[in-house]
Amino acid sequence: GSERGALWAWVKGLQEQGLRVRGVIGSSKDGKRQLSLISSGETRMLQLNEVESEDKASMAERRAPGVTLTADNAELLSTKAKEWAAANPQVKGEVVGPFVFDGEVLQWGREELTQAAAQGADCVVVDEAGPLEVKRGAGLEPALSKEVAPM
Repeated sequence: GSERGALWAWVKGLQEQGLRVRGVIGSSKDGKRQLSLISSGETRMLQLNEVESEDKASMAERRAPGVTLTADNAELLSTKAKEWAAANPQVKGEVVGPFVFDGEVLQWGREELTQAAAQGADCVVVDEAGPLEVKRGAGLEPALSKEVAPM
């Protein structure tokens, strides 16, 4: 949406100032999440499964103020995603809530972050780190904590 457009505009402004900017920016297309590399501008589809509107509403309800996410809530949110992953065993994916994310695209994002550190980027943008990274140490991890954070 407009937030991602503003983020890309900010990145372009930094690049115009001569700064070396690398990283990943998330967005959506046709209701599915995708990931873009700042270095190349290339975008790949991240989300493998369809998520029904009632699943999104259920997720939003459980994230409402005053509602604590529990293992039981997370399990309810993940059931359909786990079923999708089980029906598609050839796909290497990560299940997060109702979503199944492509493991190869996540690896592609980790490689971008590793290269950012190796090449001494002036600025590294990560949009976004979520439960997959923070709670499970997966997704864009370990590139975030081992490569980017020490910069």
